[in-house]
Amino acid sequence: MNSKKEFVKQLYALVAQTPEWGDMKGMEYIVDENGCEWLYVIYNQWTQYRININGDSTSGILEDFVKHHTEHDWLPEELRIDVGE
Repeated sequence: MNSKKEFVKQLYALVAQTPEWGDMKGMEYIVDENGCEWLYVIYNQWTQYRININGDSTSGILEDFVKHHTEHDWLPEELRIDVGE
């Protein structure tokens, strides 16, 4: 695995096959203008959440996703990313 971005793509491909996350539309690895790293979990344009993954290894990203998938706040419009819907 050569990057967090690629890991997140592969993680999404795996979890999208499960009944628990079958309605998920995608995951994105984003580095914002302040250098903060985020895992965006996308259900549609209006329902998204993000997890801060600064400094995480790929296994840390997986652990954070599993830990936070039920403990999150949906993002307000100004923090959501454009998913082209």
